[in-house]
Amino acid sequence: MPGSGSVSMTKGLAVDTRLISNAAKSMDVLAKAFSQAGDKETAEILERQAADLELASPELQNCWGGPFNGQKSRQALFHDLLHILNPAAVIETGTFRGITTEWLAENYSGPVLTCEKEALYYLQAKARLCHLPNVGLHLQDSRLFLSEIILTFPQKVLLLFYLDAHWECDLPLKEELQTIFASHRNAVVVIDDFRVPDDSGYGWDDYGPGKSLDIALLDGLIPADWKVYFPSAHSVGETGAVRGCCVIASDTVPRVANSEYLRGGTFEHWTKVVPPAPVPDELPARTLARADVADAEVKELRANLQASEADHTARLQAIERLNADAQQLRARLAISEAARAMLEARLRALTSSSSANDSLRCI
Repeated sequence: MPGSGSVSMTKGLAVDTRLISNAAKSMDVLAKAFSQAGDKETAEILERQAADLELASPELQNCWGGPFNGQKSRQALFHDLLHILNPAAVIETGTFRGITTEWLAENYSGPVLTCEKEALYYLQAKARLCHLPNVGLHLQDSRLFLSEIILTFPQKVLLLFYLDAHWECDLPLKEELQTIFASHRNAVVVIDDFRVPDDSGYGWDDYGPGKSLDIALLDGLIPADWKVYFPSAHSVGETGAVRGCCVIASDTVPRVANSEYLRGGTFEHWTKVVPPAPVPDELPARTLARADVADAEVKELRANLQASEADHTARLQAIERLNADAQQLRARLAISEAARAMLEARLRALTSSSSANDSLRCI
């Protein structure tokens, strides 16, 4: 909820989303500056104002197309995993605005524990998730969050992790995985924005050498007896942002292999998969489909333009005909006016002549 000194916003206000986002981020930077200077109270007020700005934008509150980047196959995958695994808890890193967290809490009755280190997004997620009793939201770095939260569960219970805290310069994925693997427990880990080795249609995060979310990043991290899975659905059939994901499961959780939405293998298997080389003459089906739609739209626009031009020509011709008719009418009117003038002159002459004759008769 908005705090003291928060900005009052009209929910239906039509303001450019980018302006709202830029203003909120600027206020967030200012809040951090006050925090570093020791003024925590002002920093908190500014953070709440920044969060209120973004909360007033429906577009920002439904960004990336909805839960799991708006990807229907990904949602189906999580439905399946929750049903197959029945985990003791779902643990998420990178809450952001809480869109996916809300979906998890509404589709799973157990605890959903999540962390967000940025106050700007934490406050927005708090407003979204406050009505869900099974959500535990933490304002915390994901590395510290995982190291603490895992210890609150008995050793043998199954936990489902969803790692999505990676963003730009901060890539905590390795430390997150090390913490999970070192706990020596039953676990299934889903990593968002991960490269699917044999399907380049899925997007992934790449922040430069050694910071690309692909199978090479997992080298030396995964225990030998853990399995690696990738989506069985081809990217062409996916919706939303079409981001890839990777699922890693301990050998104590063989049930993951029962999911129709995944295909698995050892780490060594996936390292040998050669990514498909781009073929200039063969565009992906998704691209071809979009090109067909574009061609159809171009044809429709051309047809509309031709019809418009034909209508324009017909209107010009009609105007020209009307102009010709008007000129003829003006000519007729001129002739008629001349004839009328002549008749009036004759009438006046006759009238004068008649009056003169009447005068002579009277004499």
